[in-house]
Amino acid sequence: MIYFIMYYIHVLAAITTVGISIAFPIMTRSARTVSEARQHIDLFQKIKFIPHIGSIIVCLTSSFLLMLQPDLISEPWFILSLLIYFFIQVYTASTITGRLKKQSLILQAHTEEELPLQYKLFTRKALPMEITSELLIIVLIVLIIFKPT
Repeated sequence: MIYFIMYYIHVLAAITTVGISIAFPIMTRSARTVSEARQHIDLFQKIKFIPHIGSIIVCLTSSFLLMLQPDLISEPWFILSLLIYFFIQVYTASTITGRLKKQSLILQAHTEEELPLQYKLFTRKALPMEITSELLIIVLIVLIIFKPT
């Protein structure tokens, strides 16, 4: 029973963390005006603590689940999931905050409603790494759901 409660908490925290990590880059790419871009950045500034808390909960519940089922550590899907998860965490923690600052600075200096070219180039430059991160998240979800051996 305790395993399923921890698992449920783990899944909810993971969905919350991953959801925001995927949504933010998509939102910033979809902005068509300076107002939209500022609104997206302001929204993320207000909720950016949620992925941090979610990541801590995911790590704690993962540890607890591993204590309840120590044989998981010998499963290849579990080890690969851990590696992918930590890569994604390091990547998002090291890039999103810096990107927010740079995007905000670009928009602060701009007075027109049309997105400045510098902002568009900046988001386009980050696109390959964002897509890679999003694909890794999908791989992570598939590994956790299907647990291939």
